[in-house]
Amino acid sequence: MSERATGERRLPAGTAAAVLLVAGIAVLGLVLALTGRPSRSAAPDAGSAPAATAAAGDAVPPATGCAPRDTDPSLPQEPPADVTWSVVSTAVLPTSAAAGPTRFEGPVARCYARTPRGALMAAVNLFYRVGLAAPRTTVAQRQVVAGPGRDEMIRQLRQVDEQVRPGELAQVAGYRFVSYTPDTTVVTLVNGSAAAGSLKSLDVTVQWQDGDWKLVARPDGWTSTPATSLHSLVGFTPFGGV
Repeated sequence: MSERATGERRLPAGTAAAVLLVAGIAVLGLVLALTGRPSRSAAPDAGSAPAATAAAGDAVPPATGCAPRDTDPSLPQEPPADVTWSVVSTAVLPTSAAAGPTRFEGPVARCYARTPRGALMAAVNLFYRVGLAAPRTTVAQRQVVAGPGRDEMIRQLRQVDEQVRPGELAQVAGYRFVSYTPDTTVVTLVNGSAAAGSLKSLDVTVQWQDGDWKLVARPDGWTSTPATSLHSLVGFTPFGGV
């Protein structure tokens, strides 16, 4: 496990299984774990601030000092050439010195290039990492666009207390760009396994804000569209570390 993964040991199933839609159910904290185990709701933290005020991460300065080198404006037909993969809790996530992330602060992986490749790397990392943080709301507060969707996400993240065991989490398997601008990008991610017949696709949106890409949450707290089952990766670019 890489040094970047230090402190990223917990992966609440109520977030990861829901956010990653492995079972095709998408509501945070209201899902079945991959093994069919019912999610457990944790008792509310009496000392926790209401979700609407849990935005301390907004005070984090823009991504100054970042140095991703990628400047290619074309949509990638292949993943970044310098991608390496690291285990972060139960997820295998990509890093690119050219496209990002290039800065790691606990569970937060930031500094992405403002290019299609940077947006792709952000979409994969933020989509998975939002369920890996300890405390659970760290990534949501710092790397999800502020608004009702993030508030609802944080509210739900505070209420779940369950883990996905190694081997249960569907890993990223491919991607396809839906749309790209330097300000907003929509990427269809595929996770699961073709061999196991568990491939699913879902759309993830990232937005350029405060000098970096951030994840966009829907008003209901979802971090993606509902999942669609696939039979193969035809039409998608394979992209995965397992």
